[in-house]
Amino acid sequence: ALQHILLQKLQRSQHNGDIEFTSREQTNRVDGPIYSLFEQARNAMQRSSAKQVGSFDSTTEHAQLIGLVRGWHDKTIDFIAFAKRAALLLQLQMLPTEEPFTANILIAHEVMTEQQYLYVLWLPEQDILTAGNDMEPVTGRMIAADKIQYGLCLQISDWLNDKDDATCLTVLCSRGNKLFSEAFTRFASFTQRID
Repeated sequence: ALQHILLQKLQRSQHNGDIEFTSREQTNRVDGPIYSLFEQARNAMQRSSAKQVGSFDSTTEHAQLIGLVRGWHDKTIDFIAFAKRAALLLQLQMLPTEEPFTANILIAHEVMTEQQYLYVLWLPEQDILTAGNDMEPVTGRMIAADKIQYGLCLQISDWLNDKDDATCLTVLCSRGNKLFSEAFTRFASFTQRID
């Protein structure tokens, strides 16, 4: 069951522009439409052939996420503070990319059969066309959770029990944009398992 969930947004509207960060002061409710978004994105990530299994690389210069996760788990920061700092860390990694983008960042803590999971899911938006009240076409945007491009899933319990666990972190990076994939991999402090 979901314990905590927070939807935030990172957006760069123009090439080489600033990245705007939008968040909430409290977590989202763990049921209703937000749960549907989470479930769609989680399932799409699990089905994706682009996901990789590995672990945190604590030797990298970009290991801030590891400290944030540890701080949240040790209760030195609460989930809201953790989620906001994580999104801002991703924002920092995205600065060199220059291209416009919109990323709805869904950060969730789930407990299933005594295993704890932490998800950071990048949910893209897509254009939609619908009929307005006057039956004229109206354009809009919607979150396309089933088209997740980037995401991570940390098996918290496994990671805490064995810091060297080579399979505690699953990362999904879209093959479509190399700079975005590199930025997300840096954000995740990810290292791939070597067989």
